[in-house]
Amino acid sequence: MTGLSPQGIANHYRGVGCHIRQPMSFRELAEITHFHLFTMPVVFMILVHVLYLTNAGSRLKVVTTWISFGGVMLDLLSPWLIKTTSLPYRLKPC
Repeated sequence: MTGLSPQGIANHYRGVGCHIRQPMSFRELAEITHFHLFTMPVVFMILVHVLYLTNAGSRLKVVTTWISFGGVMLDLLSPWLIKTTSLPYRLKPC
């Protein structure tokens, strides 16, 4: 849907032009967040538990856990940040 490019991602969330694709509404962003809010933490919890069952050092386990937690939080916030930030790829008003 996005073409795996920064421009494609911005177009997907912010809309393209006036008549091609409308920006995502609050409801659509809430649906994306709702789905990810229940799946991502479960996957995170399972993978971290598997990591803690390995012979890896405790420092590696803790660092990996915090980095993974940050990734989950970034995944949950990213649609909202893309929609609301004024980074490049801002569309011109109609």
